[in-house]
Amino acid sequence: MIVYRVQPQHIEAVFPHIKHLLQKAIDTNLGETTVKDTYKLLLNNQQQLWLGLNEKEKKIELAFTTQIITYPTQKHLQIHLTGAEPHTLDNWLHSWSKPLEDFCKENDIKLIECAGREGWLKVLGKLGYRKYVTVLVKEL
Repeated sequence: MIVYRVQPQHIEAVFPHIKHLLQKAIDTNLGETTVKDTYKLLLNNQQQLWLGLNEKEKKIELAFTTQIITYPTQKHLQIHLTGAEPHTLDNWLHSWSKPLEDFCKENDIKLIECAGREGWLKVLGKLGYRKYVTVLVKEL
């Protein structure tokens, strides 16, 4: 599995082929974003698009977006949306971390953060991630 960042100039060509993967993640959110919103953020380089290519199958199995968050004392990289083809987690789980960490080092980013369903803690805990906060919401 090769995991790589899609350069901004290639978003327009790639997006139609992977938007269904991101839509899976969007379908589980609380309405804070849409595929159209995500596309605009990627085009404007406000978020980054990452893909996981299964070399053997010659198929994109993973798509996820990130966003650099600048705090007063440091920068964090937030993993925003993650979508994958069914039953492919084992194909990409150990491949996506290094490119992401390299990107962080190149951009003086001190921490990777992500929010997700409880099951992600079990999966990402094996890669050194830990639970930091619990997010509570109330719909109005």
